[in-house]
Amino acid sequence: MELINPLLRISSKLLRIDKTNLDMVKLLSADVTKNRFSSWGVPCYKYLLIRVTSKSVSNVTRSNIGEIQIMFQSFQNMLLAYCCLHLHKNSNYNFTKTIIERLVIDFVNIPLEQTSINITSYIRLHSRLVVSILNTKLKLGLLPLQSLAAIEQLELVIESMAVVLVDLSQSNPPAGMRRHAAYVKVFQKRTTPIVYCDLFKKMVSKKTACRFRKVLHELLKILDDIEWPLIDAMAANGQHMEKIRNYRKYIQATLLVLGDLKLNSQFRLLTRFHKFFT
Repeated sequence: MELINPLLRISSKLLRIDKTNLDMVKLLSADVTKNRFSSWGVPCYKYLLIRVTSKSVSNVTRSNIGEIQIMFQSFQNMLLAYCCLHLHKNSNYNFTKTIIERLVIDFVNIPLEQTSINITSYIRLHSRLVVSILNTKLKLGLLPLQSLAAIEQLELVIESMAVVLVDLSQSNPPAGMRRHAAYVKVFQKRTTPIVYCDLFKKMVSKKTACRFRKVLHELLKILDDIEWPLIDAMAANGQHMEKIRNYRKYIQATLLVLGDLKLNSQFRLLTRFHKFFT
């Protein structure tokens, strides 16, 4: 029986940023520079995330559980405030590139290397930070097109992960590869290079493919946690929304070709995501 890490008894809510507390929240990350974000903020947060989602309860005492929980929540709120309110001001940082590479792709690799992590808890706890950043920028109108561009790239990450799993499939051809199915034609006609495939191929092997699937299963849920009506309210940018709509179709086709019942079921359960496009 797997032990439950007491550190996981952590608040499910992140700080809600709105126009009434904007000035106060800015103070949370006022001293965070580009260098401190990269060399201190993200690494410390990553360490705490691994600690609170570890299956092991060793080295955790009643006296420091509360301290670690508070530290973790403080770092999540600090990164949320920085990415929403300060990141776009830094000419050396591309918002979309930073969110996708530093807060998504870099975090995908950790559960493949650290087998002591509870993957479900790890992705769920971390994904709330990513979703909160995107939703807060949409809600406050803080360069909302940056959020759309990040959502677009997030879909590419998910599609790339599914493509890598197709390549690693034990069955040849993959379970869902039916010659005349419409989704197979969509998959085969996808000519644009999937930009993150080569990166993920270096991360994952047949030995770690099972854990990689679990990460993808949880990442899919981010798409349903985005507040899509906020995009609708801002009359959605045509170019970005067209890509987001197309990538949704490519993700579905790739998952069907893969033939993984759990992943396909999870994709179908993204009701808010699908409702926005119907």
